[in-house]
Amino acid sequence: MDVTFFTPVPARDLDRFILLRESIERFGIQIPHIAIVDHESVHLFKSIPFQHDLTILSTRDVLPRGMDRRRQLWLTARRNPAVWFTPRRFPGWIAQQIIKLAAPKVVQTEGIICLDSDLFFIGNVTALDFVSPEGKLHFYESENGVDTELAEWYGRALRFLGHRCARIKPRRCMYNGVPFHRQVLLNLHQAIENQHGMDWMEAITQSRVAEYAKSHEPRPWFRSRRIEQSHWVTEYALYGAFCRHNGQLECLAPVEPSLCADCWYADEVDSMWRTIQASAKTGKKIGHLQSNLKIPVSSYRSRIEQIWRNIGDSNRDCHELNNCPGISRGGNE
Repeated sequence: MDVTFFTPVPARDLDRFILLRESIERFGIQIPHIAIVDHESVHLFKSIPFQHDLTILSTRDVLPRGMDRRRQLWLTARRNPAVWFTPRRFPGWIAQQIIKLAAPKVVQTEGIICLDSDLFFIGNVTALDFVSPEGKLHFYESENGVDTELAEWYGRALRFLGHRCARIKPRRCMYNGVPFHRQVLLNLHQAIENQHGMDWMEAITQSRVAEYAKSHEPRPWFRSRRIEQSHWVTEYALYGAFCRHNGQLECLAPVEPSLCADCWYADEVDSMWRTIQASAKTGKKIGHLQSNLKIPVSSYRSRIEQIWRNIGDSNRDCHELNNCPGISRGGNE
């Protein structure tokens, strides 16, 4: 099965994205990569290094022009007349989630691997890392590690898809390097449109409005700039709930992911570095340092480069050992 890396990346994550690209080329990863960049920031990415097998596209290659304009105007002051004629604006992180789900518009391979820009590789990966021995694309989910927030996202996704939450055990679908099946995404689009009677992208942008209606809370006449993430459906929970509860598992192989050493919160930073340094034993091939922690790349780049050198030295030592005359490789010589 062929796969493609897919990354929506805002301009503020330019340094992180360059680090991701450098890690891909450092380990000789032979998987094509498509990056979706904010339309107004495309020029910043055209001259970045490490562009082997990379395609840079604009948000307008994925989002309808009117919807992309609503994304652009999210932080525009209310006194700007453009805002008066642009209803239902939404923040950039919602646009990124919609873009991931819209990947089939620009990706033709059966497997789509979502790489957030705050990831970096610490080992070589191939399509086989995301596919089962039976040739089915991995589906990342687990009944473990489900906290209140993840359970809320899963429940919100179920309700958005028209399911009742009673007696359904929540599952964790929020991971890094998540594989999406292209046909399953297309099926998801159709299911959303059938459920809500409107374009699937529009239904997601209006999911917060629906939440107000279901809770019978008075909807404020103003649209606050500060909106909690839990008021919206999220892409991974939506994809996970759809796969599990809408009969999409036939072409997928459910697994609990093991490729990535994650750091979502500040108190996990040290643990993440220890896991990466022991990657030869843990089998981790991807590192993750949550961009919301606002840790600049310049403060940890040297640490990553040292880890890369250590991994490279270890790999060379193993290669030399395996090719040394007189060394047994497990058989009777």
